[in-house]
Amino acid sequence: MEEKQPVQLIVQNCPTEEDEIDLWQLWETIKKNRKTIYKVTAAVFLLALVYIFIKTPLYQAKTVMQIGYIGDKPIEKANIVAQKIKTVFYVDSPLQKKIDKEAFIESVNPVKKVDKLIDITAYGISNEKAVNKINEVLKYVRKDEKLKIEHFKQDIQAEIDKTQRDIDKLKIVDIKKIDDQINLVKTHDIKKIDDQINLLKTQDIKKIDDKINLIKTVDIKKIDDQINLLKTQDIKKIDDKINLIKTVDIKKIDDQINLVNTQNLAQINDKITLYQKEIIPNIEKKIQITQKQIEKFEKNIQNLQKSIQKAKDKAFIALTLVQVSNYQNMIYSRQLKINDLHLQKEKILKETIPNLQRQKEKILKETIPNLQRQKEKILKETIPNLQRQKEKILKETIPNLQRQKEKILKETIPNLQRQKEKILKETIPNLQRQKEKILKIEIPKLQDSIGSLRYKLTEAYISPSKFVGDIQTFDKPAKPKKKLILVVALVTGLILGVFLVFFLEFLKSEPKKETE
Repeated sequence: MEEKQPVQLIVQNCPTEEDEIDLWQLWETIKKNRKTIYKVTAAVFLLALVYIFIKTPLYQAKTVMQIGYIGDKPIEKANIVAQKIKTVFYVDSPLQKKIDKEAFIESVNPVKKVDKLIDITAYGISNEKAVNKINEVLKYVRKDEKLKIEHFKQDIQAEIDKTQRDIDKLKIVDIKKIDDQINLVKTHDIKKIDDQINLLKTQDIKKIDDKINLIKTVDIKKIDDQINLLKTQDIKKIDDKINLIKTVDIKKIDDQINLVNTQNLAQINDKITLYQKEIIPNIEKKIQITQKQIEKFEKNIQNLQKSIQKAKDKAFIALTLVQVSNYQNMIYSRQLKINDLHLQKEKILKETIPNLQRQKEKILKETIPNLQRQKEKILKETIPNLQRQKEKILKETIPNLQRQKEKILKETIPNLQRQKEKILKETIPNLQRQKEKILKIEIPKLQDSIGSLRYKLTEAYISPSKFVGDIQTFDKPAKPKKKLILVVALVTGLILGVFLVFFLEFLKSEPKKETE
């Protein structure tokens, strides 16, 4: 048997249908299924027509709003105002169409490269509604600016009032004050200077001369008299006083001491002896008598008590008790007198006599030396001081007064005259120039300032936000855009139809591939 040789199959790499796109086949597919494409396109187009007829037409209103300004500056920056409007009117917010059903703000955008302009676009079910919505925006912005404008106007008005007060002050106060100063200078200051010059010439110089003569004739003589008086009277008087102290006062003190030793002590001792030998024994006798009387009275009291129980008589008992009390008081008073005499004696021995001795020592050690020192002081200080005072008057005081007189003649009076000339030539003309400056420069300047401030209150300087031109509206609704929607629906329908055809062909071709 012959062996069968294995058959070798040569498989060539042929391109599959998936690897190539046959444009002609695609065209044939579209052409074959063109009715389906037409139906899908018509369905989308009809849906677009239904949407156009159902959708509420919206009219567009556009404008450019100029931000309010004060001078050359905006009241607030455009981007800040735009952001406020977006926040208040819910621009770009899902809540906008729920809140604003009839009209709403679509967009608020600052104009590029222009700080004061904002583009505003609004939509409404009618042009009137859209315009009203834009007007609401303007009303809100103006309300927000109103407070700042009012504050600015109040500040400007306050500045105007202040400037007007300054003008009134210049007219009423300062000019009157300058006139008063001129009149005062003319009537008072110049007259006062003339009076001072006359006074210096007639009184002060004469007064200085009189003072020099008085010093020469009276004060120097008075000093000499004081020196002579000290030499002749005061020193002698001091010596006499020293001798008087030595001869009289010290002897008087010694006599007082002896008198105290010889008389007062003897009198006190006699009094003590008298009390000890007579008064006290008498009192003791009286006490004994009284005690006996008391004993007797006690017996009588006992008897009386016995009889009181029967008779009840109390007068006799009371009389006896009074007598006993009187005797006890007498004894007590005598004992007090004895104690007083003992104290008096001790005081004389311990105080009176030592005081007199100390007084004597003070006179010897202090009074007389003090008087001697006083005498030496008069000789060594007082008289030389008076002599130096005399020399000072001759060498200093009188020359100083003469120099003062010369100064008045050579300086003071000429200075006053120059001061008078300065007032006439400078002060009064300066005040007059100051008055003219106020009238011709300062007051007109302030009035011009008021004019410029009042200009700042005008509408040319202050302007709230406003629209640039009229609000732009359109006769036809801006939304929905019918033509655009229909064109987009037609194109979209064609695309969807073609896509659907290819998709259906793809579904049909899959089973065939599986079977093959």
